[in-house]
Amino acid sequence: YGTPPFDRIEFEHYKPAFERGMSLHNEEIAAILANKEEPTFDNTILALDRSGEMLTNLSDIFGMMCAAMSDEDMQALQEELMPQLAAHYDAISMNEPLFKRIKVVYDKRNSSNLNAEQIRLVEKMYKNATRQGALLDTEKKQRLKEINEELSLLSVRFDANLLAENN
Repeated sequence: YGTPPFDRIEFEHYKPAFERGMSLHNEEIAAILANKEEPTFDNTILALDRSGEMLTNLSDIFGMMCAAMSDEDMQALQEELMPQLAAHYDAISMNEPLFKRIKVVYDKRNSSNLNAEQIRLVEKMYKNATRQGALLDTEKKQRLKEINEELSLLSVRFDANLLAENN
């Protein structure tokens, strides 16, 4: 049923898996940016929507394991990985060439023979990118990155404190 093989996942697997997941995601983003064709729904929006699948699946598994089987080692790994993940996603959401491609598709969405679901996805991606800082100047982007990194770490620490108090 597509269930991860939890019985074969070891603690030591997580860090290299996250490194690989972020690397693969970066390669997928680089492929979108390397495309010299005019940005379209398929070569930009759909490609971006499909990117990072391994990292998303891994994050889901890791999150479930942290919630169900949290110990000091898992908490320490969360503290190490979550700021890295925040930085990874910030690098994508604030990537100016990527946002330019999204904007081209967004600006032409009503004249590109897209169906309602495709238009919705284009609008959602554009809005998400702007909400995640794509339109900020360099200084404000840097500040947002710092805030996101700090929030990711504080969230992990809050969860660890909550677990400790419940225990």
